[in-house]
Amino acid sequence: MALLAALAVGLSVRTLTRSVPAALWSAAALLCIPLWLGMGFFNIKDVPVATGYTLVTTGLVIGVASDRRPTAGAVILVSGLVGFGSFLAVGTRIAMWAPVAASIGLCVLTLVLRRRWTNEGGWLRLSSVLVGAALSFLALALLYPEVFTHPFAAMVESLRDSSSYPWEGVTLTAGSLLGEYPPWWYLPALVLASVPTLFLVAGILGAVTAITGARRNLGSGIRQVLVGPTPGIGFVLLQLMLLPLLSIAAGSNMYTGLRQHLYVLPAIVIMAGVGANWLLGQILWPRWTRFAIPVLLIVALVIPMIGQVQLFPYNYTYVSAVASLNGINGQWESDYWESSLREAIEKVPEGETPVCGSLIPKDQPADSLTLYRTCDPSVIGPYRKSQGSFPTDRDGRGTWVIAARRAGNKPPDYCRIEDEVTRELRFTRVVMAYVLKCDSRRVSELTID
Repeated sequence: MALLAALAVGLSVRTLTRSVPAALWSAAALLCIPLWLGMGFFNIKDVPVATGYTLVTTGLVIGVASDRRPTAGAVILVSGLVGFGSFLAVGTRIAMWAPVAASIGLCVLTLVLRRRWTNEGGWLRLSSVLVGAALSFLALALLYPEVFTHPFAAMVESLRDSSSYPWEGVTLTAGSLLGEYPPWWYLPALVLASVPTLFLVAGILGAVTAITGARRNLGSGIRQVLVGPTPGIGFVLLQLMLLPLLSIAAGSNMYTGLRQHLYVLPAIVIMAGVGANWLLGQILWPRWTRFAIPVLLIVALVIPMIGQVQLFPYNYTYVSAVASLNGINGQWESDYWESSLREAIEKVPEGETPVCGSLIPKDQPADSLTLYRTCDPSVIGPYRKSQGSFPTDRDGRGTWVIAARRAGNKPPDYCRIEDEVTRELRFTRVVMAYVLKCDSRRVSELTID
């Protein structure tokens, strides 16, 4: 799914800029974002949603790309992208019907308005979008017959459920412990932290050049706006901004990083591709740019890939250079998915039965461990045979505990750190999980089934 989204990003940029180098760079850039590739390994919900949304956007970008009569291949491609993308996004998370419908509605409005200036192929383009949307709805109705028996009620309920999901906890963001209803700056801060800085700069450059071009076209009349690349850019910006702004305005439930809003990453990269295309267009003057600009774009890809190699397989814990100026540990979440427990168990001596948990801040620091009597088989089970592969064996009584580090918290006083699961990122040692030896009595009091 992560790769499919990268291909869609490249296709969008190719359509908007008519530049193959910019398209290839953009596709590579999405895969170079550690959060995107890291989530692509295992996130079976948020990645399909983001990929589906991106496919819809790409289909709409192609659908309005020209005022000429579309070929049969283009009609099929647009219908396929819109249909499969809608099916993937809405079928995975029903509340996605709202942004998908908004994008399709804007596309329909654009194509209808364009008929005032050109009739060539207008109905074909409109039909390709509507057929894709209709096929998606029919497929979803067959897949979820109970839900689509009362579609409007289900749609309203899905929005309510998504905005107020019953989750309680805190997320360490820019040094602050934020609850499930964070302040307005939560999402902007996470975008700044999750997206490599040079990609953000390129994305801002792309947005500026696109807006400047739209204003220039508007001066020549509304026709130039409707038949140029501006509508396509509008769909990308809609994917980037609509849901985040609505979530912030509504005070929606948001937690554990940017994963609920992964769809913003492909949109940012598409705008970065537009910015990269503008940079490539400056190569002819002055002469030094012929070398400097391609090198800059290559460096923009290489730097986050180095970070991915350093963090693997915990790519999703990446923090950008700008966001980590005050450090990473104690400022940002590390392994909020707790997948490092699989590596931690390798450090527990063979024959021992560890207790699993996570270090989550509580009212009393001594109660900061949330423990479970047996480690979750779905997390640890497949790796039991590797227990003791790299044992940490020290004298002393107590219960072995492997605990993921959450919210920058440290082990309580009744536990001793025997080992850690760590990774390096830009010469900073990032702690993912602890291997502890804890007082058995206290562990017994805190452990739940």
